[in-house]
Amino acid sequence: MTIHIIILAFTCLSSMIASYAYRFNKKALDNAYTISLLSAFISFSLLVYFVGMRTSFADTPAYIIWFNETDTNFSNLVDIYQKEHEGIGFVLLMKMFKRYISEDINAFFMFLAIFQGFTITKLYRKYSINYSFSVFLFMASTTYVWFMNGIRQFTAICVVLCFFDYILNRKFLRFLLIVLIAASIHSTAIIWIPMYFIIWFKPFSWRIWVCVVATLIVFFFINEFTTLLDSSLEGTVYEGTGEHLMNYTDEATGFTDDGVNILRVLVAAVPPAIALWRRKEIEAISDPMIDICINLSTASVGIYLLGMVTSGILVGRVPMYFMILNFILLPWLIEKAFVGRFRTIMKILCVLFYCAYFYYVMVVQGTARYESAILNIYQ
Repeated sequence: MTIHIIILAFTCLSSMIASYAYRFNKKALDNAYTISLLSAFISFSLLVYFVGMRTSFADTPAYIIWFNETDTNFSNLVDIYQKEHEGIGFVLLMKMFKRYISEDINAFFMFLAIFQGFTITKLYRKYSINYSFSVFLFMASTTYVWFMNGIRQFTAICVVLCFFDYILNRKFLRFLLIVLIAASIHSTAIIWIPMYFIIWFKPFSWRIWVCVVATLIVFFFINEFTTLLDSSLEGTVYEGTGEHLMNYTDEATGFTDDGVNILRVLVAAVPPAIALWRRKEIEAISDPMIDICINLSTASVGIYLLGMVTSGILVGRVPMYFMILNFILLPWLIEKAFVGRFRTIMKILCVLFYCAYFYYVMVVQGTARYESAILNIYQ
């Protein structure tokens, strides 16, 4: 737990101090940023360091074995794809790294952490109304744990978010190429293709409500839906997908997935709930980026609801492609949709609840583990 508290404190305090200092920089008045790029990345430097130096955390040992067993022969990529069906982009990345950069697994972890850290800092620096507040939410929500757990999917997430400008500028073909690259790393990235069209709907318009109602129908009739899915896929390579979603079990560890924790759903529902509550104030400002964030946040809650009654691992991880944008949306909502003392109260409540959530995930759920044989740290 000590390491996680140190990382949280350093990241939040350094970003806060740098953001505050930047306000008094005369050059800062000439642009829309709230922090310099160097200071933004420095704020993530300690997180990147510990992520790169770890030797065990969640599924880290599996990645270590995978990396060590991966050869530098590119001629067998087709065979690997036919055998594994997905993740070929990640395999290619490991092969290239081992062949041209280093065969050290911690060098590979550090490389991924630097890319992921750069993506998050670039995103929040450019689009957040309050960089340090967004960083606090990212850290206190324990989203940063994805740097060390499920790194293949988080790498795919960062590949897409690194080119988020393509969405705002409606450069669909370029964005499609990026999504396909990300999908070669983790197949769930393909969710961005339908979402690209949904995000342009007006927030809480009838089209969005149709999507919400459709999600609720699937939620309440999930058993019938998965039975129908299995019947339609019978005799194909995807046979049993519905049963797998409903009763996911890790064959290696025997772990049985009981779905997404309801507390995670409630936390995810806060930004879209506030947006619905203050929709008149939001419509008066009309910010395309915020409209996109609201729609993605609403979609996240819908997918999380499905994850509650299916698989927290298979379905519940999909919203992470969109949840990172929640930490752009929430500071904006507090700043723009509220005034005076009520705005201050909302900020205080937000900080208190997210700190409590951090404690719950790290201590009560027992997530706060970290091991590094290199640093001689075992917590």
